[in-house]
Amino acid sequence: MPEPLGDSPIQKVEALSEAVLRGNLLCLDDIATDSWLDSKNRDFLVSLGFKSLLTVSVKTQSGCLGVIVCEHSRALHSWSDDEVELIRGVADQLAIAIDQAQLYNQSRAATVAATTQAEQLNQVLHNLKQTQAQLIQTEKMSSLGQLVAGVAHEINNPVNFIYGNLTHVSEYTLGLLELVELHQKSNVNSTPEVQAHIEAIDLDFIAEDLPKILVSMKMGANRIREIVLSLRNFSRLDEALLDFTAMEDLLNWLQTNQSA
Repeated sequence: MPEPLGDSPIQKVEALSEAVLRGNLLCLDDIATDSWLDSKNRDFLVSLGFKSLLTVSVKTQSGCLGVIVCEHSRALHSWSDDEVELIRGVADQLAIAIDQAQLYNQSRAATVAATTQAEQLNQVLHNLKQTQAQLIQTEKMSSLGQLVAGVAHEINNPVNFIYGNLTHVSEYTLGLLELVELHQKSNVNSTPEVQAHIEAIDLDFIAEDLPKILVSMKMGANRIREIVLSLRNFSRLDEALLDFTAMEDLLNWLQTNQSA
């Protein structure tokens, strides 16, 4: 038997195609003598070896259109009502099955799209949380830098006052010690009361130790000034670095998620 499947020009099956488009059922017991067929359609079906033909259109809810063709090639066949109802039932079930398959494919595509979108949203949310944590950390470090700068400023004022006056105190102290020494030399025979007080306060030890104490105090004040300067430099550098880091992280996140 020749292969009946394949493409056929619309001119060869014009009457058949109109019946399919309209959804009409064709029940042809004898193709060679049926008056409904014109010569073109009859010749085409006969060339395929068909003797009897039954066609039912299949139309889906989405607008897809097809046809189920039953044929006899060995002998003529008179199509019974049961066969017609059977083929109609098959056509209806086939249309439902095609609709369900299309709906299933649409639901799968929607599920994939929703899953992809959910993954993208989760990634965006994760990136937002990371950016939020970085911004919070940046804010904390910025607040710490401001606190350090404030503390350094508060310490700097009294330390500068102490450091600046230590020079004068040292000069005044040395002058007073020299005066005491000159007074002792000019008054060899001091009163018992003065002599007792000199011994009580250990004047010689004071004269030796007081300049050392002033030098030590000046060194300590100078060290505090250095620490304050380091704190101020840290607060300025830390603030600049934090601002730059936060801006860089934000730009990187925007470039990563601009497509989403």
